[in-house]
Amino acid sequence: MDFFFIVQGEGRGHFTQAISLMEQLQQEGHTISQVWIGKSRFRTLPDFVSRAFENKIHYFDSPNFLNAKKRTPILLSIVYNMLIINNYYRSMRKMATAINASNTDKVINFYEPLAGYAYKRYQITKPMICIAHQYSFLHPDYHFKRGFFLRQYALKKLTAISAYRSQKKIALSLYPMPDREEQSLFVVPPLLRKVVVDAKIMKGNHIHAYFLNEGYLDDLEKQELPCPVVAFASQPRQSKNEILTICKLDEKTFIDSLQKSKAVIITAGFESVAEALYLNKPIIIQPVNFEQHCNAFDAQSKGLALIASFSNIAAYMDYINTDRDNSAFISWFKQEQGKLLRLIISD
Repeated sequence: MDFFFIVQGEGRGHFTQAISLMEQLQQEGHTISQVWIGKSRFRTLPDFVSRAFENKIHYFDSPNFLNAKKRTPILLSIVYNMLIINNYYRSMRKMATAINASNTDKVINFYEPLAGYAYKRYQITKPMICIAHQYSFLHPDYHFKRGFFLRQYALKKLTAISAYRSQKKIALSLYPMPDREEQSLFVVPPLLRKVVVDAKIMKGNHIHAYFLNEGYLDDLEKQELPCPVVAFASQPRQSKNEILTICKLDEKTFIDSLQKSKAVIITAGFESVAEALYLNKPIIIQPVNFEQHCNAFDAQSKGLALIASFSNIAAYMDYINTDRDNSAFISWFKQEQGKLLRLIISD
């Protein structure tokens, strides 16, 4: 079978999920002919993504959050995206034309809302399957933190929009939930890349750090760190703190640091949490937007991570030095690892 990928360009997680699925599909003899990636002038495509997809990539203008040093400016992002909405209509027309003109068998949408809108507005003939952890938000067994009802509604609405006319919605989750076939909603473990799955569980002396918004690096630089920290950013730089190393976001260096770390401090991106869980790391998370608040509350409520501030890492050393037992998550992941491919390939 041939597949057409559409990938939301916000953050790192959707990229690594798409790469992981491509690896699995190619191993089974399938092909990925095109990879459409939503771009924004506020985000730079990591080198490991362009290397992985090589000459398959097509870019299109897509809604993104405005860049910020720390917390994401939601209202300003909405206003900015409304001002350039005509760019997004052009993106949808090009996307619909490309899908219908292709010989692909199925479209895989990694949470790009314009893909759902394109399926709503145009007569696209190829079936679409949607994959993201956000589809867990539509499951009745998923629990949000109390309050913020308007934001919950908006997040669920955006999630539903991204999956208009989809054949299946596949929710990536950190724990089992029953499938909801009446909603065409199926639950599977996270999509981890082979390099993570094959990595040995180790415990070193440094803390591994990755933040969606790089302003949190300033918090690390200003404090007296209790142990060495290796942090990742879009560009490397010399740190003012002698035990803080700031590296460029590169796949090999990133996974090597994660594998050998004693703990992980991250903004609450789903994929980073899943990778750290699989490698049995204590996880400290600080969310930067409402969706990440949902991820953080979900992980902490299941005992998988700790929500805390990055401004005083030394205060959490007891948690950081505690040995974790994520064997239940690892066992479920290994047991259900093949479910996603079966869902995708079956009619």
